[in-house]
Amino acid sequence: NKIIIVSYPEALLEKVVSKQVLTKNTLKIALKEPLNLDFVVDVLEEYSFERVDFVVLPGQYAVRGGIVDVFSFANEYPYRIEFFGDEIESLRTFDVVSQLTIEEKEALVIVPNIQNESISVQKRVPLVEYLGENTVVWVEHLGFCLDRIEKEFEFCQRTYLDLKNKEMHLPAEELFIGKEDFKKGILNHSIVEMGYDALLSKDNVVSFDTSA
Repeated sequence: NKIIIVSYPEALLEKVVSKQVLTKNTLKIALKEPLNLDFVVDVLEEYSFERVDFVVLPGQYAVRGGIVDVFSFANEYPYRIEFFGDEIESLRTFDVVSQLTIEEKEALVIVPNIQNESISVQKRVPLVEYLGENTVVWVEHLGFCLDRIEKEFEFCQRTYLDLKNKEMHLPAEELFIGKEDFKKGILNHSIVEMGYDALLSKDNVVSFDTSA
């Protein structure tokens, strides 16, 4: 289950909800698990999912008899959860147009919209805190990336200071990460730095001659 994350400085600047908050607001369902349909509906309502006749977009769910269709914010296709009494009889993804099954599942995870106000106002952390111990960070022109983060962070600070109703908004420091904190975060991992002017000390250098 290896994951590749591709991003850019302005996106890395923004903090995200912490692992603890995300876990707390995530519903995990497994096949043959004893689970009540009404409980699932209550959780979806708590997550601010919209009840509709047919799910089309993330954040929607539908109930028909003992079947719950739900479109998680973390999945490309919606889930169909079929109950037999108070037990999960089948789990699968399906196509919203044809309604046909795409894949049978042993388990699934339902994630709410993390931009929802009840979640987004909770403590946020830099994305680098999600990186695993053995993560390798590939970065092109690290110096440029750090400069962009610094400039955007300073802009966010100025914008907050110019607000007339500051009590209605979170300070920039709670929403965004500064240059030094970002650099400190990636230095906890192996780094492959690409570009002409390497910013970090080098253990190994690989050069490419494309003129031949």
